[in-house]
Amino acid sequence: MTGILTSRIARGLLPPLGNVLLSSCAVCYYETLLADGVLARIIPDAAWPDLAVSPSGPFSISTFALSLLLVFRTNSSYNRWSEANAAWSSIVTDCCQLGRLAVQRLPEEDACVQRALRRWLCAFPVAVMCYVREEEGALQGLLQGVLLPHEQQLLLRSSMRPQTVLQVIGSLVGRSSLPGDAKGRFDEHLKSLQGAFQSCEKLLRTPLPLSYSRHTSRFLVTWLTALPFCSWQVVGWATVPVDLILVGAAAVWRPMFGSWLTP
Repeated sequence: MTGILTSRIARGLLPPLGNVLLSSCAVCYYETLLADGVLARIIPDAAWPDLAVSPSGPFSISTFALSLLLVFRTNSSYNRWSEANAAWSSIVTDCCQLGRLAVQRLPEEDACVQRALRRWLCAFPVAVMCYVREEEGALQGLLQGVLLPHEQQLLLRSSMRPQTVLQVIGSLVGRSSLPGDAKGRFDEHLKSLQGAFQSCEKLLRTPLPLSYSRHTSRFLVTWLTALPFCSWQVVGWATVPVDLILVGAAAVWRPMFGSWLTP
């Protein structure tokens, strides 16, 4: 319970909760004063309208449209998360396979190549992680004890560090005394690593259209703000807690989808 007070997700819910709280209280006070005749006594000549609407009217139609938008957004977000998970699993698997092949297939005279190949294979997932997280400054500290000093300098001078690691691994395999068919097996895993890295870069550089995500967010906020107008006829003053619970359940999708969109 103490973590809720410091949670970023909980703090992100405060604006929509406050908005709906004000809307619910305003509608409930207005309808109560209207039913008690207080407004008619204050300004007798004014025609005070009843703001409550039937839940089976416009809200039924808009609920269908909102559900479609949320479903499309959910599918798009989850597909991006699934693609990122598959790419990272491919990186880990191919690095392990290349390390196994290096230990099993490289002969004794290629011991230096084997050690260098294992170092660069350990460096590749770290380089990809720092690249997609845009934490290039942390790479040098994470590679301490993984690469030799001159290898670190070579990598840190590069502007596309994961690609540099793949080039070095490919050159090490090419310098080895392996036969052509064995080098072909190494090359297949290198192609898989290249494809996984390109998938990560595509997810980083091509997000969902901003207009689509903004339209969904604005539609949801507008719908939640207008929700008290149809809740009053059904639950009365219970509109305030009921709407707050609904807002808390509906608005939590924004940080959740944010983590899916940037996996």
